[in-house]
Amino acid sequence: MCRGVPNLNTFQRSREAGEPRSLALQTGVVSRAAGSCFLEMGRTKVMVACYGPEEAARAGTFSDMGVLECHITRAPFAEQKRATLQETDADRGLRRDLDAMIKPAILLEKYPKSTIALQATILEDDGGVLPALVMASSTALVEAGIELRDIVTAIAGDARMVLALMPSVGEVCGLLHDGKMQLKAQTAATHTLLEAAANYGSALRSTLLEHASA
Repeated sequence: MCRGVPNLNTFQRSREAGEPRSLALQTGVVSRAAGSCFLEMGRTKVMVACYGPEEAARAGTFSDMGVLECHITRAPFAEQKRATLQETDADRGLRRDLDAMIKPAILLEKYPKSTIALQATILEDDGGVLPALVMASSTALVEAGIELRDIVTAIAGDARMVLALMPSVGEVCGLLHDGKMQLKAQTAATHTLLEAAANYGSALRSTLLEHASA
């Protein structure tokens, strides 16, 4: 069950070309979830609910590490052109990328024989969906009280580059790019994305502290 999402916490970041880009988020939007977040990044809108930790349903050998499960669905109106509502290859890749970028931050050893589930819904896709999902998932995990090494921020750049960062510990937990770039250009682009991701980290922490004290 969803609550409304008024009074979104919003901040601005400058794009590389100088055009301002806004990011707004609201926690506690899914009442039945342990933690949840609605996030709007430009015109892209996503919502993530965190459930768990819950005892793993599958019987078998005891595992001393928890399991992260990521699920992604799209609202029928998320894209102007959508041939099917079934999960596409691109969506499966998006789910794998989300899992890979979020998992390094979670202290899964604290949750043996347990499952933590992230249910993400893409409400509007205007590009930059993966960074939006990463930050909404990180925020939902924090609200759910899941122990993390750090929050995770993410940003997209040229050549379809996406960088995920744990800003407090200064560790990159994901770097994807789909395109050819010279090494010098790639290095410069990575530094730019690192700075932007760190700025997002400061804003996310401020928002979480504000909601915690409310």
